[in-house]
Amino acid sequence: MNKISSSKKSINKIVNSKSFNIALINANIYTSKNKKIFSNIIETSAGNTGNSYIGEYLFRGFSKYNNVLNLQNNIFFDKIPDIKDCQNKDFIIFSFQDFLKDSLSYVGQVDPFKEWINILNKTTGFPIVIGIGINNLDGENLPFSPLPSLINLLKLIDEKGGIICTRCNRTTYFLNKFGINNVIATGCPSLFAYESDPRKKIKNINPEKISNSLVGINGIFWSKHLNQSKLLPVLQDEPGFLRLITDEQSLAFTDISYNLDMSKGYTKMILNSIKSKKISVHGTIEHASSFYKKMLFSIGTRVHGAIASLNGGTPAIVTNGDLRAKSMCEFFKIPHKPEFGFANTQNKFGEDLSLEKLCNFLKDHNWDEFVKTRKIRADLFKNTLEIYGLKFDVLEKLDTNENNLAEHRLNEINLDNSSASKYLINKLKEF
Repeated sequence: MNKISSSKKSINKIVNSKSFNIALINANIYTSKNKKIFSNIIETSAGNTGNSYIGEYLFRGFSKYNNVLNLQNNIFFDKIPDIKDCQNKDFIIFSFQDFLKDSLSYVGQVDPFKEWINILNKTTGFPIVIGIGINNLDGENLPFSPLPSLINLLKLIDEKGGIICTRCNRTTYFLNKFGINNVIATGCPSLFAYESDPRKKIKNINPEKISNSLVGINGIFWSKHLNQSKLLPVLQDEPGFLRLITDEQSLAFTDISYNLDMSKGYTKMILNSIKSKKISVHGTIEHASSFYKKMLFSIGTRVHGAIASLNGGTPAIVTNGDLRAKSMCEFFKIPHKPEFGFANTQNKFGEDLSLEKLCNFLKDHNWDEFVKTRKIRADLFKNTLEIYGLKFDVLEKLDTNENNLAEHRLNEINLDNSSASKYLINKLKEF
């Protein structure tokens, strides 16, 4: 980490005011592609809801003190910016996610990482990467062959004295193996939004309380022992279900079949919830977190569903077993129980999980360590940026009065005579 000190000297010559001009890349705050599919339902969801949380949080956090331009919203779908738009920018900040994996590919004929190498070589903006992480479906091994152009972009940023903030220690170790040294593990920034304390809801938890309280379902999870009337499925960017909600003409049967193959109980719960309009759709990170405040806890495969839950002060369990989930949960001391989900196919993603076992796991988790670690990571993130003179607002206060636009929109939808309603009726008859 000796480069960080020397890097500060190099940019002091470029910027010397308290307010900087920042170009934000890959924020995922909005895309025309998703507006067309999910109009009036999702406020800030692009290719992935978690990605939009990160980009939205960075945009809001930097905007309080700086001039922020969302220069390229989605690095894969949006055209490469004109180099003149990158001139006179003090910082070029890349909002990345789990790009370091074997399956990463880019859409179309243009390699965005290669193009950004060309831009950075012709501009003076100080480069920073935030939120990049590794992933592997087996949950154990590091990626074998990350995209070469991405590695080359990170190497160039390192050579220019820039800083790469990773999601976890494993990602930092992985990049060090490629000779990329100006790297620091600060964690996924979306978890720094709002001061929350899930310990308050854990204090008096018991099986009866679990059975009579609202429980959020993030991604795939369903237990026959939970009170079905108290389950609140929270959709993020599951396309098949979202098309049902928006009553698209071409329903994504294959996407729904994908969930059906994994858990019939989960799929039936989602379809019933859509039919009865008892469901939430993630909008902004603040909207999602305020919605989770109503719940006793949440559980499921979606990592950023858990993060939104924790930001709202509600305990969460992540059941996804991939390396991204494992590393992020490990780094932040988030409850991680893949044997409740993907790691135990006989369990049908929670179907036979008893309330006693679930209760004991929630109570036995070291929530003191989670609260402490979260604060340490947030301070490290802020302090790392301040080395370069950048101020960042961590958004400590959650506005619980924010309207749930997605919920309101859902209540306005008339499914009674729609093609989606007919599909739901026929599908539910199969169970």
